[in-house]
Amino acid sequence: MKAGVLTGPNELVLDEVPDPRLEAGDLLIRVKAATVCGTDIRIFRGRKTMGIRYPSILGHEFAGEVVAGGNGTWKSGQAVCVCPAISCGHCQHCIRGYENLCQNLQAVGYEIDGAFAEYIRIPAAGVERGNVFAVPEGLPFDKASLAEPLACVMNGQERVGVHRGDTV
Repeated sequence: MKAGVLTGPNELVLDEVPDPRLEAGDLLIRVKAATVCGTDIRIFRGRKTMGIRYPSILGHEFAGEVVAGGNGTWKSGQAVCVCPAISCGHCQHCIRGYENLCQNLQAVGYEIDGAFAEYIRIPAAGVERGNVFAVPEGLPFDKASLAEPLACVMNGQERVGVHRGDTV
């Protein structure tokens, strides 16, 4: 498959790479749309990011369609988007409901190869923990790829107490 491969700071090449290999419970998604995030730019520019490795396939804001896997929880052809932060589910933070602080958090888009490719593999842990979401019927893939940044905005608004109708 073709993928945008980050080979080093400021070095992104379009390359032919092997299709992702699925392990038990993994989900294979055909990428239909992916956006560029500030995190992608920071990593591309070589800014220190925990977990970055070379070569790496960036891209964590995306939407696509299920191809295979997922232990039957998803149908082939189903439109999905993904929360790119995969928690372990059993550390002290996960148990308390603070998965974002997980001591073993894995990030799609550099620790796990991302969506600047034709296909992406979502590990079984991400499937099991509910990181995969169905895209509403009729929502275009380019708009569905914005689900992750929209979730960040909504989380920020909730944390600071901004509600519908407020003036800020």
